[in-house]
Amino acid sequence: MKPLLDLNKEIIFASSDSDVSHQISRLVGLSRLRKIAPRIYTPNMIDSPEIIVRRNILSILNWRFPNTVISHRSACEMRVTSKGTFYLTGTYNRKVTDLPGITIYLMNGPAADIQDMAYGRMFIASEYRWVLENMQSSRKQGDDSKVLPISLIEKKLESVLVAGGEEQLIQYRDTLRETAERLGMTNEFAKINILISALLNTHSSQVLTDPVVKAAAAGTPYDEKRVELFEKLFDALQSQHFLSRPISEQTENEYLDIAFFESYFSNYIEGTEFAVDEARQIVETGITIPKRTEDSHDILGTFHVVSNRMEMQAFPASSQEFFEILSRRHAVLLEGRPELNPGHFKTKNNRAGNTEFVDVNRVQGTLDAGFNYYCALTSPIAKAI
Repeated sequence: MKPLLDLNKEIIFASSDSDVSHQISRLVGLSRLRKIAPRIYTPNMIDSPEIIVRRNILSILNWRFPNTVISHRSACEMRVTSKGTFYLTGTYNRKVTDLPGITIYLMNGPAADIQDMAYGRMFIASEYRWVLENMQSSRKQGDDSKVLPISLIEKKLESVLVAGGEEQLIQYRDTLRETAERLGMTNEFAKINILISALLNTHSSQVLTDPVVKAAAAGTPYDEKRVELFEKLFDALQSQHFLSRPISEQTENEYLDIAFFESYFSNYIEGTEFAVDEARQIVETGITIPKRTEDSHDILGTFHVVSNRMEMQAFPASSQEFFEILSRRHAVLLEGRPELNPGHFKTKNNRAGNTEFVDVNRVQGTLDAGFNYYCALTSPIAKAI
């Protein structure tokens, strides 16, 4: 008999084809297949049915619930929740509990929209649709709920604002409105419009719940993960006792020697290498080394900053003063590299290897949030770190 089943697949579905049914029965009898759910079999004789079903849930749903829409939180997450729930929209309400470890909630609602994406025999709700669906009320909380926490929807809107500005968020709102009109979700749109209006400062920001989003509404968006790192660093510094090491009296020449070595090594660790005598000549004469003009200016600029005692005794009392000091010193440090826009915050995102640095629109807000930790530290070495 010609094999009708592909036993390389982890999931085998029952069929109305009598030959297929006969082969499934024969393989079950030979212990090469086992039934793990109604009309669903597997050649995997080791893993639990719960694991197998969860791993293949999208294929199972495609086979069992054609023409439905993966909706609400499931359209965003595209996976079973930690509580074992998954949400679909169809033409009737039903709670399906015959899949091991998983409960499928099928809800009566709008059919697939023109923006929804075809997925085999099903559809996946578009971002605009699932954002609106997540504005619906739910009696259940947490991972038992069909909707995501409101803070996640707020962050989605905030990311639109930060990435493209007010114009982009207004365009996003217009598309949400159009989607809501097609799907009959005007109540849901009214709710999300309040959040968008708060971000656009045409409504009180008190309706917002997430602190990051509130900061964006105030015009100072910040990078939440970086601020979490600031907090961890602050806690570590606060837990340490640092010895007090007062600076001894220094002559002007001694201070200049320290400034020279600081400018030399701060550039050396960045890959700008000179012989010590060459670097000394640069800082003493202000004359750059031929063919290494930019590198020479890097050392000279650093020396001009750190050798200025008055500049080195300037400590910011506010984040605005902090920005002014950064701008002033950066302008001197990179005076020889005008293409880098010395004295100004970056205008393009940058990365090193797999590390993505703070988004250009979040830089000042992130520094502003981190400055609070700086102010709370008292040890000089802790504040320097």
